[in-house]
Amino acid sequence: MELRLPILGLCYGHQLLAYMAGGEVKPAKRKEYGATYATINKPIGVLKGLNRREKVWMSHGDTVFSIPNEYEVLAYTENCPIAAFKHNVKPIYGLQWHPEMVHTEKGIQMLRNFLFEVCKCEAN
Repeated sequence: MELRLPILGLCYGHQLLAYMAGGEVKPAKRKEYGATYATINKPIGVLKGLNRREKVWMSHGDTVFSIPNEYEVLAYTENCPIAAFKHNVKPIYGLQWHPEMVHTEKGIQMLRNFLFEVCKCEAN
């Protein structure tokens, strides 16, 4: 996390990044498994071009409840107050949902955003 390399934490990786940064991860009040809707507060970086409300696939029992000041919340769900976050300076992102699952309707766009917007890869 100190190398300034792009990082995208998914599900447990999202929770691990938050925990390693000093955030609070604990059992959720209600587990999420299956399709749900995320509210996108800030459609930037990995979430660039997404709508305010997106269908995503969740599968978790623990939840990120707080993150340090150098991070910002990008999205939440009814049961998950921090469903997506990013570091304010470093290219570090966390998504509680699974963009690789077909049930996350714009999951491929999220992964493309990570590759081309965050990592600055070229499609060559």
